[in-house]
Amino acid sequence: MPPPNRLLHPTLLYSPGGGLCGSIEDVQTSVLAVVLSVVAAVSTRAHLTVYATKVQGHGVYAEFTMNYLVDTCIINKLVDGLIEPEDLPGDGEFLMSHIQIDELNKTKDEERRARLFLKFAKTITQVVPTETTILGVSRLGECKLGDGAVYSAIKAELDSLNGGKANNTMDALIAEVAVDNGYTLLTADFYLSEAAKAHGCTVRYWQT
Repeated sequence: MPPPNRLLHPTLLYSPGGGLCGSIEDVQTSVLAVVLSVVAAVSTRAHLTVYATKVQGHGVYAEFTMNYLVDTCIINKLVDGLIEPEDLPGDGEFLMSHIQIDELNKTKDEERRARLFLKFAKTITQVVPTETTILGVSRLGECKLGDGAVYSAIKAELDSLNGGKANNTMDALIAEVAVDNGYTLLTADFYLSEAAKAHGCTVRYWQT
């Protein structure tokens, strides 16, 4: 069988030796186009980023990497040594929205804020928009005009779990990004992990 991190066109058959059967005619431009469309559809909802598609032997392979949405507290834990860089998943990209960046920027101690942003720069590979716009919280150009349904449901769940903490708005926006895009959420916040999981999000939770 091919490696687990590869998606194959469904019409290509495995050979007994683990390769793919079929003639080279099976791997024409039209088939490659179908594979790309299938992979794009799957990756949109399966926390994957396609970074290469290639023809190898008699098969069409699409290689992909996982996407992980990093909660603000993970950067804090990394700086404090409570989580080591090698504890993070090694098979994907690490994402944040402006919400986490704004939370880091609220750190009053200048030295700690500098250390947090240094760790951010070493860890995060992409900044992604939030799915909902909340007045007074969202930043123009860094948010989408969604219907807010998922956000509202997660916010209500958080309020029920922790009695309505002040940062539930921000946490709900973070979790909504993970839920709507199929990202795996990395967090050390118990209530956020529970609220996200309640809405179908894959979560990796650190108890530190």
